[in-house]
Amino acid sequence: MTDKDILKALGRNIRNARLRAGLTLECVAEMVGCHWTTVAYIEAGRHPFQVTKLVRLARCLKVSSDRFLEGIPEEDPRRLSRIAKALARRHRLPKSQAKRR
Repeated sequence: MTDKDILKALGRNIRNARLRAGLTLECVAEMVGCHWTTVAYIEAGRHPFQVTKLVRLARCLKVSSDRFLEGIPEEDPRRLSRIAKALARRHRLPKSQAKRR
């Protein structure tokens, strides 16, 4: 999954929460402390945003921030495991240095 896909899924979930709450873009923007076009871009998945804004959105929409992550597929666990193993081997200390610690 690409970053763009993640932003689109987040935006879709935020938009759905805003509509369920019956709030306009302008209202949410005022509550979050940004311009309404910023909220529109976030909902469209076109604007990467800070985690602090995610928290503010969740609070003003009265939902758990976990709800915004629904529908985003997990990373391939086999791929993550291969990367972790490769990096662990790469950063292993030589035996002579490990004994001194």
